[in-house]
Amino acid sequence: MKKRKPKEPKELKYPKEITWYITWDKKEIQGYNSVTPKNHFTTPWQKVDFYTDKEKWKTVLEKNGIKLDEI
Repeated sequence: MKKRKPKEPKELKYPKEITWYITWDKKEIQGYNSVTPKNHFTTPWQKVDFYTDKEKWKTVLEKNGIKLDEI
C-alpha cells in the first residue's frame, strides 16, 4: 500500500495588494479575512479562494449566508 504524502498548507506571501480569502471544507466556509502586503497567510485548508475585488469576496460570503454589514 502506498503512503499518502501529507498535503502542504496553502499560503499567500506578501501580496502586491490587499487580498481577501475564503477557506472551504468541501462546500462549507471555514474562514475568511484579508491579507495585506505586509503579511504572510498560511492555512491547513486545501480549498482557498483569493480575491482582489472586495465586492466579489463579499458577494460570495453573502451567497453562503454570511452578512458583512459592518465591513
